[in-house]
Amino acid sequence: MEKIIKEYDKKKKKLDSFATTLNTLISSIMISEGIVAHSIVSRVKDRDSLEKKVIEKLKYEKMSDITDVVGVRIITHYSDEVDKIAEIIEREFSIDRKNSIDKRRSLEPNAFGYLSLHYVISLNSDRCKLTEYKAFEGMNAEFQVRSILQHAWAEIEHDTGYKTENSVPTPIRRQFSRLAGLLEIADEVFINIRNSLDKYQSETDELFQNHRVEEIDIDKITLKSYLFNSLIIKEMCDEIAVKHGGRVMEKIEIDDSTMNDLSCTGVKTIGQLDSELKKHKCLILKRADFLVGTFKNARWEFIEKSKAADLCWPITILILCFTQVYSAMNLSMDDLKKYIEKIRPTMEGNIVHNLASQLKDLVNQD
Repeated sequence: MEKIIKEYDKKKKKLDSFATTLNTLISSIMISEGIVAHSIVSRVKDRDSLEKKVIEKLKYEKMSDITDVVGVRIITHYSDEVDKIAEIIEREFSIDRKNSIDKRRSLEPNAFGYLSLHYVISLNSDRCKLTEYKAFEGMNAEFQVRSILQHAWAEIEHDTGYKTENSVPTPIRRQFSRLAGLLEIADEVFINIRNSLDKYQSETDELFQNHRVEEIDIDKITLKSYLFNSLIIKEMCDEIAVKHGGRVMEKIEIDDSTMNDLSCTGVKTIGQLDSELKKHKCLILKRADFLVGTFKNARWEFIEKSKAADLCWPITILILCFTQVYSAMNLSMDDLKKYIEKIRPTMEGNIVHNLASQLKDLVNQD
């Protein structure tokens, strides 16, 4: 054991560097393949853990015999992404087949547990020829790949200390098995939800392409597609840009406040929204002129301090302007205040009154 610990102490900095390099490398490869992991964490086994393992196993003669001194854990969002990452690891690294194991496939259908994929790897010869990797030639590490739910199982399993069926008290064993089954089913359902959302996005895009907007209900997916496909939205954005400069944010996320604002108007379909935007374009632009101008003035101070290039404003500001104008046109002053309090519960009373008055003045001038 003493020999292994001395070798560990001598190589600790190199081991740390290897762990960091593997993390960066696999992250870059996955990004290039379009795979976004939930998390990628690398580590070097600490000295106490290494000592404990050497004492318990009584089979290691040198540190290279221990395959998990350096480890990288990849947590995916979905269980089917585990196989995609496995393909990358198989392609990009040299695999130690003897010490690697797909624990998912080693489990009998009626057995206990919910397990993940473990690879013991080293850098392949081509990569070791590169200067940045040359120092790590011959070093090995362990990749663990699992889904979020597989990780949840492993963490609970580790916390309770029961890692095998035989170690679990018989009265508790069935509960563990049921939980493992539930998590496996949940993994499959999450994949189905993801696939359904992808299919829904494709069907929505097709409806937009065929101009069948009356058939499209408003939700986060359809609203986002509409904002980047609508001619009336483009016209209004262009007019705002001509007056105020800057540009629309290229990436947007439709937040809950935007959806709540729209739901309060009673507008249910993209077709209705498109029609109302065209009908009230002038008022919406007047309101947008005020909001973007206010945003711009506040932004200029920041720009001068940070020396940023230009103004970038959110396209969702047009939906906010629409909901404010639409509500001001269709509600009494008292109801308009209640509406504002409902969608902005943290807004103080005097601010609510001033905003309601401002909106009423805008629509009454038209």
